[in-house]
Amino acid sequence: MYFDDLEPGSLNGAVHLTHIAYSRLWELCRQIGLEVLGDVHTHPGSIVSQSRIDQDNPLIAQVGHVALIVPHYAQGTIAISDVGVYEYQGDEGWATRPGHWCIGVGADDHR
Repeated sequence: MYFDDLEPGSLNGAVHLTHIAYSRLWELCRQIGLEVLGDVHTHPGSIVSQSRIDQDNPLIAQVGHVALIVPHYAQGTIAISDVGVYEYQGDEGWATRPGHWCIGVGADDHR
């Protein structure tokens, strides 16, 4: 789900989701029998490290939640190994994972 589909106006230079977006997301997941395991967002250049805002504001503050950061606004050909993968550890912060960690393919299976 796109953030602005869940809550119009949530993208105003930053992401600001309220209970409206989360209520819609949980309802949709309940209806189709899915659960949220992670989120994906993009960064403008090749840097896929988490910003301070990313670190301090997990979209789902649940241990094990995975955040993927895709470079170059997800435009063009992106290798799996180019994607930043971070696992939320609760009070311990975030664990950095290699790009293929949660996808189950090697870096050579990339484009």
